Amino acid sequence: RTPLSYVEELLKEKYARKIPLRLQLYLQLKPYPNTQFYCLLEMLPVQERKEAVLHGYVQEKLNEAVCKRFPTLILMLDFYCIVIVIVCYGVAMPRYSKYLFGNDTELYQASHAPPAILLLCGGLYWLIMDVLLIASLT
Repeated sequence: RTPLSYVEELLKEKYARKIPLRLQLYLQLKPYPNTQFYCLLEMLPVQERKEAVLHGYVQEKLNEAVCKRFPTLILMLDFYCIVIVIVCYGVAMPRYSKYLFGNDTELYQASHAPPAILLLCGGLYWLIMDVLLIASLT
C-alpha cells in the first residue's frame, strides 16, 4: 500500500457521501456547455439536479442556450402545435362520434375535414421532431 493510494481511499471515503460537493467542484471548473454537459445534468439525481440548476454558471449557460433564436422558435412551435392539436381534437371528436354513433344518415361533411387535417399536421410535426432529436443524439 502506497501513501498515494491511502490518500485516495481517504478522499473517496470523505467525498463518497458528499456528491453535491463534488458537483460544486466540477461546476467551479466551468466546463464547456455542449450537448454532453446538458445530458449529464439531466441524468443527475433530482436533488443534485436542483442544486446544479441553482449554480450561477449553470443558470447563465442555460439562459444563453434558451435565449437563442432557433431553440426559442422550436419551443414556441411546440407550444402552438400542442394548442392546435388539443383544440382540433376537442372539435373533431364530438363531430365524428356523432357521425359514427348518431342516428344521422348524412355523409360526413367536408366542413369537418379541417380539424382532422390539422390533427394530422400536428402529429406529422411531432414525428419529424422526434426523428430529428433521435438523429441528433446519435
